[in-house]
Amino acid sequence: MYDRHTDVSDEDLGIRAFKVKRAKAVERAIDRIRHGLGESWTDLTEDEIEELEWVLGELWSFAVRAEWGALHFGKLSMSDII
Repeated sequence: MYDRHTDVSDEDLGIRAFKVKRAKAVERAIDRIRHGLGESWTDLTEDEIEELEWVLGELWSFAVRAEWGALHFGKLSMSDII
């Protein structure tokens, strides 16, 4: 029915799916952190937020999914983030 592009391998699709799942998980964690920090969220610089996103992405990549799901990002304080 649909022609499959031969230039896209199953491995490429798997890598892309992994990256999309990681990005969504990090976005949800950032939203929870932002909500938990309230007004103090604005004290973070753009570079600090980008670094936080990177750290969360690395954590998601290596954490067991059940452990990731049990983390309470909304309870982190500014000192936890720093």
